[in-house]
Amino acid sequence: MMVERVCIVGAGAAGLAAIHRVTESSKLSGTVFEETGDIGGLWIYREKLKHGNYGPMYRHMRTNLPKQAMGFPDFEFPGAFSTNQTENQISTFMHHSEVLEYLNSYTEKFQLRKHIKFHRRVVDVRPIFSAPIIEGENPPHPKWRVLVQNLEKSEVPVNIEEYEFDSILVCNGHFQKPQMPEILNLALFHGDILHSIDYDDERPFVGKRVLVIGCGPSGVDIFLEIAKVALQVSIV
Repeated sequence: MMVERVCIVGAGAAGLAAIHRVTESSKLSGTVFEETGDIGGLWIYREKLKHGNYGPMYRHMRTNLPKQAMGFPDFEFPGAFSTNQTENQISTFMHHSEVLEYLNSYTEKFQLRKHIKFHRRVVDVRPIFSAPIIEGENPPHPKWRVLVQNLEKSEVPVNIEEYEFDSILVCNGHFQKPQMPEILNLALFHGDILHSIDYDDERPFVGKRVLVIGCGPSGVDIFLEIAKVALQVSIV
């Protein structure tokens, strides 16, 4: 029986769910490439004042979805549907550390860590066709050549590993790079300009006048935090 080799990019929530489903099938074999040294993706928090920008997570962030709607079907959050108060040990809207703890528990329960290659950055993915592509006809199903940089090794030239897979699942998310709007004459403003991805907590805004641009979940959440300490805060 042919076993299809599946490449999964990223060991965040989506990547973990993907490799779990892959391991359930005898027809599939999966490998996860994770750039960092642990699972969790954007749910990993590092204090930005000490470590720089590690990702979009900030100190006091809580989920804007209830835990009853966030759990994987075969692994619910603790107490998600319990009426027993002693079993319901975490609030409905969870702190980010509780979500990361849940993802670690999910990883351990289904023994997913052994399928993950940490400190691996996927740098190139290209199709490999077994037959020529004929114009006007559907191309044959390709295999995929995947080039991966091993970040644990610092040799020069850069250490590149090459793999071949039958399928690719890209699970690296879309919150790592900030989306900055073009604002006319923004360069004329002489105060601090900060994207929410660089926000950690309210401490730098004590006694300041602050404008928050954007009324999405992050904007509103950050606005409420800053309002506790700022001289004045507005949101548009």
